[in-house]
Amino acid sequence: MTSESKRWEALKSEYLREVEKALSSVKHPRRYDVLEDVRLHLDQRFSDLAPDRQTPENLRAILNEMGPASDYAELLDAGPAPSIEPVSQKDQLQIAVVYGISFVISLLLSFTIAYNFHNFSLWFLSLFLPLLMPLLVIKLIVFGLFGFYQGRSFSFTSFLKILVAGWISNFLFVFIFFLACYAAPKINPSFEKIIPFENFPQIIFLLDWFFTLVMVCMIQAVGKYQKNQAVSRNNRFLIIIAGVVLSNIILLSFLLPEILRKAKTDDRVDHSTVKSPVSAGEEKGRIVDKIDYPFIDDAQAVGKWKSVDFIQKIEDFEPGVQHWPGDLYLKEMILFPSGSTAGPWTWTKGLIMHPGDRTAAKYNLKNMNGSMYMFFEWKSGDYTIRHMKPHYYVLKKVSSGK
Repeated sequence: MTSESKRWEALKSEYLREVEKALSSVKHPRRYDVLEDVRLHLDQRFSDLAPDRQTPENLRAILNEMGPASDYAELLDAGPAPSIEPVSQKDQLQIAVVYGISFVISLLLSFTIAYNFHNFSLWFLSLFLPLLMPLLVIKLIVFGLFGFYQGRSFSFTSFLKILVAGWISNFLFVFIFFLACYAAPKINPSFEKIIPFENFPQIIFLLDWFFTLVMVCMIQAVGKYQKNQAVSRNNRFLIIIAGVVLSNIILLSFLLPEILRKAKTDDRVDHSTVKSPVSAGEEKGRIVDKIDYPFIDDAQAVGKWKSVDFIQKIEDFEPGVQHWPGDLYLKEMILFPSGSTAGPWTWTKGLIMHPGDRTAAKYNLKNMNGSMYMFFEWKSGDYTIRHMKPHYYVLKKVSSGK
């Protein structure tokens, strides 16, 4: 920093303190916005000066042109707050698009880290995409109401606004998520069959809040730097968008190997096998399994089983390692010798049937490291409605019973 820049920063800070002191006497909702506008205007005026014209006289002339600090308090007290550097609707739309891209990246980063850069096909279609649109709408509205599309750059005041806006948007999203996943099925049980969030890792809410703060702070910090460097407004938008796109490319470089690997396999149910002994067919696009099987005893299956993991394929399981990042929706399974269970299911050798959902899920038993494990097909709405291959609950046998 040159001596002229240091001198300017000292003069500007003193002037802004006077403006802030004057505005503090006026209880106006836009007093912080006015302070930020003054700061931006001063920075712009200084950047317009050529290096050879950054003399003490010219620096003080800028402050004299701004007028006494008390004038801003009087303007607020008299009526609407002044707008020093208005932003056109086109510019506001451009800024909103940049924020929207950052919100998408924040949610994508949250899912990617929550799933440890694995199981892309497990969460992208069934969890990420259904959540993206409502979360995007909520965030764009909330951040818009807080004035983030007005072209203001980073400051302590704006950081506090980012914290509050991020907290409010995530609170609203969690509230809507709770209604959709928990309250709605209690009002109408049919909702439970179409909501695919039985095992949703709720750490994603916290991760998304954190990454939203980081992305928004980055956008505002870049905007402030470009303004200080006297870059034209159109170029500022291009530079910010380029930074966001670059971040997305870096993220995709981590995901690409997993995406390509998953693309080689089809996650959809093969309809050529719909008429198998388990599947009975479809009813209005919903898969319905054959469930009227006679009971055949399986002594190894009888007893209490505790859930230890939720995996995509049986070979993914490692004893003592939980791949699923969140809480397990299915806590336990108890199979009685008569073919009944402690839950809504019935069972026969090799199959566990759900009469209400009309699904027949296969189970496999394996002895691993001296313990008995059950690999139980989880036929949720992803299977019956979205026609996706079921994933597996892994349950460990904790007790046998007669």
